[in-house]
Amino acid sequence: MDSMDDLTRIKSQAQRWVVDLADEDLTEAEEIQFREWINSSPSHEEIFLDSQAVWSNIGQMDHLVGLTSRNKLLNDISKKAESTNNIHTDEPETSLSELIHHKVKSWFWVPASAIVLFATLWFIPGTLEKAPEYRIYTTQKAEINNISLEDGTSLVLGAKSTVRVMFNDSQRNVELMNGEAFFNVAKNPNRPFYVTAKDIAVRVLGTQFNVYKGRDKMRVSVKEGVVELLTTEAAPTHSMPAEYNSVATLTAGRQITTSYEGKILIDEQIEIDAPGAWRYGRLDYHEVPLREVLEDANRYYSGDITIADESIAELVVTASFRSGRIDQMIDTLTLALPIEATRTPYGSIILKKRVLEKEASSQ
Repeated sequence: MDSMDDLTRIKSQAQRWVVDLADEDLTEAEEIQFREWINSSPSHEEIFLDSQAVWSNIGQMDHLVGLTSRNKLLNDISKKAESTNNIHTDEPETSLSELIHHKVKSWFWVPASAIVLFATLWFIPGTLEKAPEYRIYTTQKAEINNISLEDGTSLVLGAKSTVRVMFNDSQRNVELMNGEAFFNVAKNPNRPFYVTAKDIAVRVLGTQFNVYKGRDKMRVSVKEGVVELLTTEAAPTHSMPAEYNSVATLTAGRQITTSYEGKILIDEQIEIDAPGAWRYGRLDYHEVPLREVLEDANRYYSGDITIADESIAELVVTASFRSGRIDQMIDTLTLALPIEATRTPYGSIILKKRVLEKEASSQ
């Protein structure tokens, strides 16, 4: 039988999975991880479904309308998990697939100008407990939103980005679920401020810094003050674990790019005004792969920009562009790099390796 500490940990994990399943950027590994987690204990499945039922009811409220289905993601989870040999369950494999399809209701996002406040009740056999309240803020493509938090902290949320905010009496937590955000944290030595992305956390008391969450890495840039970069066994949603590992301490003008396992990939000095330059419509890059540039571009461009040839994905880019002129940015990249762009009638852009005349004639 699970102890109360175990139940607290499980319901925190379950609540995070409910929201993470709505993330279009969920990786295949994370999808498999969800299947492994829910199959590892009957209490995981039970608490997950209890929390999902409450969230589904919230999702039916009248102010959550005109939104996008997540059914495809759930289908992908089932198909990919069913092809994994090391995942087992006492029931036939299709049983949990059907359970997920019927119980995990599609989730939706609202415009950034709206704030969704979740007050979730967790139903555990023999108990009734109210989980901490938190808010989710999200933006659409090309939208930037200035947000004032209750402690006096200001947060600028980048295009197509989402954060989850939860404060209590001892600490302030913001989870960057996707995208980018710039923070100007109100000083409070009695309530440290944490920004988390997967298993990486940033801890501050009061400072200005930028956090970018990419597909396989996180980047922290400091404009003012000092921040500590941490790695945890499980990055917090509601509370900071008692134990963590300090990866680095950053001061103004320093930028670190790290994997989600806590490995430092790049440690560099930057111009003091560089952190959060996107707030003023400028996208700056210094020796970053083309793939990362296009990840940003897709958060500002009305269509979709895709790479048709993976051989160009890691081409190195050093440049500065205006976020409102993505078309011009693509034209510039085709001049500077051995790539070519094809524009579709539907507003999408497809990039592939440029075929040189000599190569074309030999084919």
